[in-house]
Amino acid sequence: MSFLLTHSTSSSSNGVPWGDTINAVESYWENEPLENAVARPALTAHTNQKSYELAFKLKSQLPAMAWYYMTKILGSKQTKQMSKEYVAQIDKCKVIGSKFSHFMNNEWIFDNASTTMLANTLKELDPSGELSDSLNFDVSQIKWKPFCMNHAYGIKRYIL
Repeated sequence: MSFLLTHSTSSSSNGVPWGDTINAVESYWENEPLENAVARPALTAHTNQKSYELAFKLKSQLPAMAWYYMTKILGSKQTKQMSKEYVAQIDKCKVIGSKFSHFMNNEWIFDNASTTMLANTLKELDPSGELSDSLNFDVSQIKWKPFCMNHAYGIKRYIL
C-alpha cells in the first residue's frame, strides 16, 4: 500500500519561509488558472495586520467599489453584472485574508522532537527497515513546493 504522509509542523528541522510558500502557490495558480478569473491572483505578505488591511482597501476594495458604482451610472447590463461579480470576488478575498491573517502575522516554530523519537523507535522495532521505508518520518526530506501547491489546489477547489 502506498500513501502520502505529510508532516507540516517541522520548522525546527526543515522550515519553509512564507516567501517560498507564496511562490509555490502563485506558481500553481499560474499553471492552473482559476476559471472565470477577472484577474490573476497575487499574494503579498505584510508585516502586520494594519498594513494588510490598508493595502487591501487601497488596491482591491476601493477600485472594485469605484468600478461598481460607476457601472451603475454609466454601464451596460453586462458591465453592471461583471462589476457586481468582481465585488463578490473581492469579498471572498477579504474572507480568505481574515482566515489566514493570524497565521501569516505570527511566527510558528514547532519542535519535532517527538517525530524524531517516533522514527528512532520505529527503526528499533523494525530492524529490516521495511516499515520505516513505508513510513518516512525524516522531516528534513520534505519537499515543500509540492505540499504548498497541493494547498493552493485546496484553496482553489474548496474556498474559491
